[in-house]
Order: sequence, then C-alpha cells, then structure tokens
Amino acid sequence: MVGHFGFNTEYQNTISILGPKLCVSFDRVFTIPADYENRLRARGADEESEIAVAPSDCFADFFSLVFRDLRAGRISPWHERLLRDAGSLEMLKSSARQEDGP
Repeated sequence: MVGHFGFNTEYQNTISILGPKLCVSFDRVFTIPADYENRLRARGADEESEIAVAPSDCFADFFSLVFRDLRAGRISPWHERLLRDAGSLEMLKSSARQEDGP
C-alpha cells in the first residue's frame, strides 16, 4: 500500500490493484463526481486495455443498497463488513504503535 498526503502537492486519488501477471488501475477512486465517466486501465500478458465505467452517483448508489437491505431485513452482510473494517483499522493502529527495532 502506498499513501501520498500533502497540502501543497498535486492532488492524487489513484488505486492500482496488482496480482499475478495483472495490474488494474484507475483514478478518482474515492471522490468520483456523479457525472464522471471513469476508465479502468488493465495490463496483463504484455497487453493493455481500457474499460469505460458509466457515470454514477456512488454515494447515492451505496446508500440505496444499504437502505434496500435494511428494509428487507438483510442486516448481517453490512454488520459483517463493519466488523471487518473495524478489525482492519485496529490492525493498522496496532502496527503504527509498534516500535522499530529488537
């Protein structure tokens, strides 16, 4: 994982997913405007391709899914995701608290 943070630098909002013989990357992963057509770039086996992703309001879509599932009584999947996220956050915090050295 690579992070870039700064108040006087060019804004970055990119993710790259790496796997065996495959790399997928795209920009505007966290703050995608509702009218923005994103592009996924994939590279594998020495070939490159690009996939257009239609514009969508990601936040509205997310909350629509959550409320739909809550109305239908499907709470467990969201509860499990929250617990996994909390566990990941705790691992990161714990790792940051550890001191380097023997």
